[in-house]
Amino acid sequence: MIDANVELRRLAELMHIDAAELNYLNSIGPEGIQIIRLKFQDSLIADFEEALSKLAATAGMVPVAISEKICVKYLGPTLTSYLSYYTPVKTAAKLAQRFDADFMIEVASEQIPERAKELLADFPVDLMRPVTKGLVAKQEWPTLGGFVDYLPEEKSLALMAEIPDPVANLRIASYAQNKELIARMVTKFDDATLASLISAAAAGDEVMKREVCIVAENLPEASLEQLERVSEQVTETENQALESFAQANGFNKLLEIYQHIAKA
Repeated sequence: MIDANVELRRLAELMHIDAAELNYLNSIGPEGIQIIRLKFQDSLIADFEEALSKLAATAGMVPVAISEKICVKYLGPTLTSYLSYYTPVKTAAKLAQRFDADFMIEVASEQIPERAKELLADFPVDLMRPVTKGLVAKQEWPTLGGFVDYLPEEKSLALMAEIPDPVANLRIASYAQNKELIARMVTKFDDATLASLISAAAAGDEVMKREVCIVAENLPEASLEQLERVSEQVTETENQALESFAQANGFNKLLEIYQHIAKA
């Protein structure tokens, strides 16, 4: 199920405007909003597609050092990110090993996750760790959230270890469509980590509160018991903030937890 709120905010980021300016698009539904976002992203690469495809076809015939120089000196991070969609993963990995960290982070921040599915699936996780840290430092939440949708689950879990900040995790999750995967990742959290996530959401804006509510909606029953237990460990003010938001926005699972706690 496509989350219209996620699509509106991702499109707004691409257009460098406030998401509220796109609220009129709700009339075409989440699928329609996603189609517009994807077409907008495709339009950014359309003028370069033929040239990049030809360049990628020759990449395996020239030394990696020369390809690196072409990327860094002539293409820059944006076109290098586009080139990666047409380059075999093994060749892309060899190139990535030669790029300095800052350039690699810039390349990743320009990538279109839907175009990078194969790269995300097969790219070595060790090369992704410093990139993940760099994207977090740059607060590239839409890019990271898009990556979550296409990363294999085991890679997502491995890279999550590079992001101990609960606020960062919530921001990333808020730009991901795969809420079931986010929920499965949350089931791996211990009580202390989950408590910090709840506290961060309660103190955060509506987007963060909404994300915790959505995660709760997708959690299995066993994890709901953990969430109930952890909710008793955070402050009353924090619980009230989340309970009020859940009630106002119809998030029943989290609301049921708070109602059960109140009766206990």
